[in-house]
Amino acid sequence: ENLELMCGVHGFSKEKSKSKISELSRLLSLDEIIKKKAVKLSGGWQRRLSIAMALISEPEILFLDEPTLGLDVIARSELWDIIRALKGKITIILTTHYMEEAEALSDRVGIMRDGKLLACGTPNEIKSKANTENFEKAFIKMLTEQGYEYLTLDCQTALIENLRVQLEKLNNYKFTDKEWKYFFENQIANANEGIAEKSRKIQEDYIQVLRRDDGTSKNIYLIDKKNIHNNYLQVINQYVEDGGSHGNRYDVTVLVNGLPLIHIELKRRGVALKEAFNQINRYQRESFWAGCGLYEYVQIFVISNGTHTKYYSNTTRDAHIKEMSSARNKTKKTSNSFEFTSFWADANNKTIPDLVDFTKTFFAKHTILNILTKYCVFTSEKLLLVMRPYQIVATERIISKITTSTNYKQTGTLDAGGYIWHTTGSGKTLTSFKTAQLATQLPFIDKVLFVVDRKDLDYQTIKE
Repeated sequence: ENLELMCGVHGFSKEKSKSKISELSRLLSLDEIIKKKAVKLSGGWQRRLSIAMALISEPEILFLDEPTLGLDVIARSELWDIIRALKGKITIILTTHYMEEAEALSDRVGIMRDGKLLACGTPNEIKSKANTENFEKAFIKMLTEQGYEYLTLDCQTALIENLRVQLEKLNNYKFTDKEWKYFFENQIANANEGIAEKSRKIQEDYIQVLRRDDGTSKNIYLIDKKNIHNNYLQVINQYVEDGGSHGNRYDVTVLVNGLPLIHIELKRRGVALKEAFNQINRYQRESFWAGCGLYEYVQIFVISNGTHTKYYSNTTRDAHIKEMSSARNKTKKTSNSFEFTSFWADANNKTIPDLVDFTKTFFAKHTILNILTKYCVFTSEKLLLVMRPYQIVATERIISKITTSTNYKQTGTLDAGGYIWHTTGSGKTLTSFKTAQLATQLPFIDKVLFVVDRKDLDYQTIKE
């Protein structure tokens, strides 16, 4: 019926319609499902039907927009064969997020980012231009040309050595081997410290004291919170950890001054986002603690299937594992459940779910460093809370208002004030508490009064 409808749209006679449908059925192997209702077909068969409908008018150009999205391995392979069979008969323009798909099917490839064509040529020409053998690496190299430093680290020793180099650069100090061994083993990779202690180290105790060989002391910064652009960002992928209960290969990790502070778990489009959440759960159980435990420094996890992208804190992950190990909590939804991971959004609170747009905004150096250094709260319960986008915007606007009111000598007037409107359950207390904390750091502020309207908030505030 779908094919007959398209034949009718193009004004075919009954004879021509019958002939064309028969021809396309053979080409796309539709005979076995030709009488089935389209709504009941699997994704792979629906994709074939869509292509058949597009081919009825015998077009010179066929546009295929992510044709294998959400298909299983077998359906994807069969669709590849169909696309290959069409080559030479028709010009095909295909969009895809899968590098291996572009390489397998295309005579010419264009790589786009932010709406700009970065490169165009045969797969071999692009590989040659990037001086790499692997097509995916060629794509990564083009991203590094946009400002990322891509690093290949294949073992724990290389990760530790890079950490030493980055901390020396940040602190403008050269460790002796003896100093570094003691500092690393006792103050960075202390075997008695877990996720909570390492989170405290990044959020609060980020200045560690080094005992020099000559007996004097020196402050060593793990992260520079005052001048955030002094921090150095690197990206690694496919890092292998064999020291845990199972060997694991991690997708993508962002290193800040050599420490893995953000981990990104990617799934292909069409795969449920919760699978990435559960994958990190498995890493946490099996290998993040392995070796020297540097991956326990991860502050923020990002999960994405390309279409949807979310983020959450490390203690959300850790607490979720502890809750799941308790039988009575198996069905209980808490703030550590997948449902409480956060979408990123713009200043107007419009969600930014797509990985490309998320990466452009969330992973902009200024943004990600501000989130790590300013917009996390480490509570007295040893929980790391990462603020949501609207909370960050509210906090920034209050601090901006305080600053401009002071600069324009408006303090004490109505013009210096304002209000933020948050709905019930949106985290008003966290927003105002973080704002109060940041306001105390402004050089022209002598005292900050934090007013609460409930006894439990008063107790909680005093505790913090």
